Amino acid sequence: MLLDESGFLDCNKATLQIMGSGSQEDFCSKHSSDYSPPEQPCGTDSFSLAQEKIFAAMTTGSQHFEWIHQRCTRSKINRQSVNGYHRNSLAINRKSKNKGDAI
Repeated sequence: MLLDESGFLDCNKATLQIMGSGSQEDFCSKHSSDYSPPEQPCGTDSFSLAQEKIFAAMTTGSQHFEWIHQRCTRSKINRQSVNGYHRNSLAINRKSKNKGDAI
């Protein structure tokens, strides 16, 4: 996925499949928090925390953190994900309920 401060710019077919989005246009029309539950496990709302992480990555060059994602249908993708924002790209490494076990 490619993004900037205003939102997603591009994605590949795997992203569409994982997130359950029908098209690249549909996917890019949403904020990253739209693919997350209302709150993250730390208690912070997903929108505010996503904005914070994106801003920090744009400022420092990268951010690595755990994040809960969900599909467009609101079904959870997994319990925990490790995300890395690096300038304008987002990489999601999926992990299972037991950290480290691949899905």
